[in-house]
Amino acid sequence: MPAYHLLYDTSQHVVLQTTTKLTQGHSQPPYGQFNLALHVGDHPSHVLHNRLQLLQLLKPFATQCIYWLNQTHSTYCGTAATVGLLPPNQDALLIDQSGQAAAIMTADCLPIVLLHPAHKATVNIHAGWRGLLNGVVHNGYAALSARLPSGDAANITAVIGVAIGPKAFEVGSDVYIQFTDKYAGAHMAFAPSRPGHYMANLYQLAQVVLRQLGVHQIITSKACSFSDAHYYSYRRQPITGRMATVVAIKA
Repeated sequence: MPAYHLLYDTSQHVVLQTTTKLTQGHSQPPYGQFNLALHVGDHPSHVLHNRLQLLQLLKPFATQCIYWLNQTHSTYCGTAATVGLLPPNQDALLIDQSGQAAAIMTADCLPIVLLHPAHKATVNIHAGWRGLLNGVVHNGYAALSARLPSGDAANITAVIGVAIGPKAFEVGSDVYIQFTDKYAGAHMAFAPSRPGHYMANLYQLAQVVLRQLGVHQIITSKACSFSDAHYYSYRRQPITGRMATVVAIKA
């Protein structure tokens, strides 16, 4: 099967893809075949070979490099210009040059890409429920808005990649209370499951956050990482790999 699924393509500026667990690569079970994470116990050489393979597959879009992050469920958004030899400890990255690509690794969390169809600047965001609650999307939106001409932020598009679906993601009442206290309309994204617990719809929660920021053009994946064997899922299998949602600015 292909190394990735095409999620979005402006045909002029940005292409957005997500990798799969079943792509032929160098990893071995329990890490699937195409694990792209160095922090999960997979052999580093397998991961690096997979990353190199991904870079080759992304050409001619990403001719410079793919930027990788050390994701910590933070709310920090940096820029490619500040990335050094080691992956920075952050959960969102803005790129703005032709040939650049930014990767977010997930295995149930939300990958969210913010972009503008007429501009190159693009932000790739890793949003677990903590990051979503605490403002990683806000910081990514602020970083992108600052790069756009006045008034153009109204045309920002959000593309939400593959994450755990609402039938598979159960949370405690503490998560429900935190979201509903902070975001109007968040209660609609929770369904009671058993005493003190709710099934949470991360896709819907992300849309609540995005719409409060003024983002109304939202493209959402329909897949569920937990139930679809094409994707990695930490909740399905705690020892596993990570897929990547990669956004590239066309060279």
